[in-house]
Amino acid sequence: MPVAAESIRKAFEDDPLMEYFDRWKEFGAKARELVSAAFGEKVADMMEIQVLATDPDAQGRGYASALVKYVLRQSDADGRDTWLVTSDAYTFYQRLGFSVVGTTYIGSNNPAWDRDPVPMYVVSVTSVWSR
Repeated sequence: MPVAAESIRKAFEDDPLMEYFDRWKEFGAKARELVSAAFGEKVADMMEIQVLATDPDAQGRGYASALVKYVLRQSDADGRDTWLVTSDAYTFYQRLGFSVVGTTYIGSNNPAWDRDPVPMYVVSVTSVWSR
């Protein structure tokens, strides 16, 4: 660990926010592993949806579906497959044609985590030009 990062960690080691940062690092590392296992070098030629969230009060109105369909039209036009990492929204993406291609959990080997491990899914959809 770089010296600056270690200094910050020591200064805030009792802060609950550090646990959040640790989980975020764990998420990133496991996501990279999943994506690499699922797609290998092909991922460089794919489109990625990085973050999509809908306010709970606005869910069910089709906003997120419209955005995903727009991205899929763009990826189809480019002949590129699309992928993303999600947790509990994987069934939403399945309804839009995505398939789960990898699964793992964060928090499963963490004594500071007192809840169930959080699932992570890599989902993808093939471009119409690749089918």
